[in-house]
Amino acid sequence: QERFYLQTTCLVNGYSLEFVDHRIHHFFTYFDAISLLSVLNQDEYDKLRRRLMTYIGEQKEYHLKNKELEKNKQLIRLNYLHEFGVKYEFNRQLKEILSKNLVDKNAPFIKQKLTINLSTIHQYSLNALLSQQKPSHPLFNKEKMFF
Repeated sequence: QERFYLQTTCLVNGYSLEFVDHRIHHFFTYFDAISLLSVLNQDEYDKLRRRLMTYIGEQKEYHLKNKELEKNKQLIRLNYLHEFGVKYEFNRQLKEILSKNLVDKNAPFIKQKLTINLSTIHQYSLNALLSQQKPSHPLFNKEKMFF
């Protein structure tokens, strides 16, 4: 029921069926619960629930680690627009280039304890942009229109 509700909500908010199906499949694959897509099994559901709770803890730990690195000025965050190609390979090459050019030449990169976080800026689909709540304007308010 929850999955059906989430799918319906996404579709009503303008996401395409292909996008919703892809994201749901990605979710179940990421948490190693692909069998729950077709068969409801309590053991598999419990396994997914444990994995989700572990994931929340991992995310909290990751956030605290990044906060500490940022506080010590050891974190470099780069956001970039990536539309096509293999993202993993792009990130690897970009980190390699940055590690060669952003460091002190007299000290190895690892000894400087710098961390580079790369994240993409997503291009929103036309459906997502069109489904956003638009600000109200007096021109569109029928009560205040005068001709």
